[in-house]
Amino acid sequence: MFTHFFIARPILSSVISLLIVLAGAVSLAVSPIEQLSADANSAIRSLDATLKSIDRQLNDDSMVQQDLRDSLRELSKAAAEARVFLEYQTRYPEALIKGKAKEE
Repeated sequence: MFTHFFIARPILSSVISLLIVLAGAVSLAVSPIEQLSADANSAIRSLDATLKSIDRQLNDDSMVQQDLRDSLRELSKAAAEARVFLEYQTRYPEALIKGKAKEE
């Protein structure tokens, strides 16, 4: 019986040493994972705040929406006027050089 103990003792000692090394490796791996988790949480909070800000700015009654609508209305008017001008220039290309003919 004592012979088994003497044979098993080095094996148990090696297993204990291996467990100690493994515990150290696990504790080293936990620190970067905790930091990664904290960084991810911080990024998610920042993204959430950014999306809330965008949502407020693009609300139907926000000034940004109103300004955008006004700008698009003005752009639409300018496009219509450019269309009329280009149609006139297509019909009367000489008007660009001579000017518009006087109506009698």
